[in-house]
Amino acid sequence: MLVVHPATPFKTINDVITLSKKEPSKWSYGTSGVGGPHHLSGEYFKSVTGAPIQHVPYKGSAPGAADVAGGQVQLMFDALAPHLPHLKSGRTKVLAAISPQRLPVAPDAPTMTELGYPKVAASIWYGMMAPAATPRAIINKLNAESNRILVLADVKERLSGAGIDTAGGSPEVFAKFIGDEMAKWGP
Repeated sequence: MLVVHPATPFKTINDVITLSKKEPSKWSYGTSGVGGPHHLSGEYFKSVTGAPIQHVPYKGSAPGAADVAGGQVQLMFDALAPHLPHLKSGRTKVLAAISPQRLPVAPDAPTMTELGYPKVAASIWYGMMAPAATPRAIINKLNAESNRILVLADVKERLSGAGIDTAGGSPEVFAKFIGDEMAKWGP
């Protein structure tokens, strides 16, 4: 997600783009560190929109989240969990969901795709993989058990509480997703 301090003049993504172009050295965005998915999302946002916001790397999400809440940095590309206390208290707000879907904690915040920036849509994802020579029967059993576990109410509730959406699916769908991600991020 893209989270902002409420005192910034940023009410929309277009505000970020327009204002940062007018005052390029004034605006900065934080991430949990250099080279991670949040940094790459921020840089991808900059390359797609031309917004000249300065990257401020932190040693993890928690210090960056605290600095956005305190107003030391105006924006942050990050996952949801470290920001939940600040969002609930009103010290920060979600400007946009970088994920493909809207965030349950901020249902009024549009996605980048809805805002006209589908290339910026990104998410952190996890998946189970096995060596290429693994017999298909084992792959199918691992897949079936994983999908079964991901729909258990207590598992979904626990993951959702940490800001994690569960997906599941077939090995073929996952392989296509990985291929699409490599084509997007590879260049």
